[in-house]
Amino acid sequence: MTNGGVDRSVECTGSINAMIFAVKCVHDGWGVAVLVRVPNKDDAFKTHPMNLLNERTLKGTFFGN
Repeated sequence: MTNGGVDRSVECTGSINAMIFAVKCVHDGWGVAVLVRVPNKDDAFKTHPMNLLNERTLKGTFFGN
């Protein structure tokens, strides 16, 4: 349906599982995932390094900055 992934994903819930999926669903080579909300302080963002080494971009922001 997306031929390898989406170009951009924006995750605004603060859910760790949704954040990981937002990174995994972007296209290798040019996909950008933006994480907007701060997760729970006890949560840990764990994903395989290849999810980033495949030239995906991960950006984060909070409070509109």
